[in-house]
Amino acid sequence: PLDDFLSRCGLSPQDCSLAVGHAPWREGAYHTAIDSRVDTRLKHRAGHYETTAATILDAVASSPGEPVAVFFSSFQYAENVRQYCHAIDGGARILVQPRGVDLQAQDAFIDEALLLADAICFVLGSGYAEGIDKLGGRVRSVIIVGPALPEVNAVQEAHMERSAAATREDAFRRTYILPAMRRIHQALGRFVRAPGQRARVLLHCRRFAEERYLRALAPEYAEAPVLRRTEAVRDWLLQD
Repeated sequence: PLDDFLSRCGLSPQDCSLAVGHAPWREGAYHTAIDSRVDTRLKHRAGHYETTAATILDAVASSPGEPVAVFFSSFQYAENVRQYCHAIDGGARILVQPRGVDLQAQDAFIDEALLLADAICFVLGSGYAEGIDKLGGRVRSVIIVGPALPEVNAVQEAHMERSAAATREDAFRRTYILPAMRRIHQALGRFVRAPGQRARVLLHCRRFAEERYLRALAPEYAEAPVLRRTEAVRDWLLQD
């Protein structure tokens, strides 16, 4: 949001002027839904690993010949769910982005995964989520497994205390929710890079249905139905 951006830059609205770039071909390019069956918060997510894995496999089944991109908040989360996917379907080709590799190795992984994988698991905030432009038009089914909120620590709490926000709720929004949603916007921007490209996005966590998260979504993702049953999720995944 502009007010938060200006505040982080030490500016006020009177200090600058705004020019809005517009890409009309992005309108209607994203088909988004919220899957409220699961809670991806750290203390609850293990109880939903099987549901998340089954959802990924349902997305794979509805996207024949084209991999599904799945974004997690951490490598460990991605690896845990990958193991559940293999327990459900031993033949599923689920790849997780490698750690600590350079740009050339990232490119090589993407090229190989696009050819061989049924689903590719990425980590929100990583170079794969923010700097790779090879996915547009080649992957059209995306699952965001929860918002990747910054770690709760002394530094973040200091930001909360120093925030100019009027309330603690607004300070929490600026310190935790907005950075997490920026990571999601960066990730989703990888999939519609040119006219004619489209993406189907499943926001997989009940928190996305909360008003404070919905308000932080860009308009192209915000008008999303809330799916509460497995049958509804499967039907939505099969929509063109």
